Amino acid sequence: MKKFFYVLFFGALWGLTEATLGYGLHFISVFIPGIAGFVMFAFAFLFMNMAYKKTKNLFTVIEVSMVAASIKLLDLALPIHPIKAINPAISILFEGLAVFTFLYLFKNKKSFTSIFTMSMSWRVAFVLLSFIEIPLNAPNFVISKNLIEIMNFLIIDSLINSIIIYAFMKKIKLPEFKRIKNMKITPALSLVILSVAMLAELNLR
Repeated sequence: MKKFFYVLFFGALWGLTEATLGYGLHFISVFIPGIAGFVMFAFAFLFMNMAYKKTKNLFTVIEVSMVAASIKLLDLALPIHPIKAINPAISILFEGLAVFTFLYLFKNKKSFTSIFTMSMSWRVAFVLLSFIEIPLNAPNFVISKNLIEIMNFLIIDSLINSIIIYAFMKKIKLPEFKRIKNMKITPALSLVILSVAMLAELNLR
């Protein structure tokens, strides 16, 4: 039961970050192109990694991504094209699979190259998904971007993500993340964070 609330807490925290910081960064990306892509996966990795360390169960990573993806799917209740809610949720699941594979394969040897491979792998999957969706005539990533933007998403964003993640893992220890890591996670706290994340997802749009 304790594991369930760890999953709920970190998944909801990820969903809340997507709904607040992610939304803000996408808004200012008009002025600073790519800024959301530079940092959001790094946050996602940190939340999944903390959940894994709390539970000592690798499958927690997948479960955390499922909670975050479910929060993103609340956008289906909004007056938008369904694909605009479904694709971000699938992207979150791809991120979870990438982190799961990374931690499984490189548990004791987390090099910069392995981190870059992890960061790029889910992006490749997401771009391939967008190509598959083209016949549906629905708005998706590939349709909305040119080749240079797609390559920036695959390479530049992955590179910057990898630098940030590597720095966090090897050098930088932010007090905020240390407090979260050492926090006593109760069922009540998990449910509060989940409720706040859901409200933020539905209202900050």
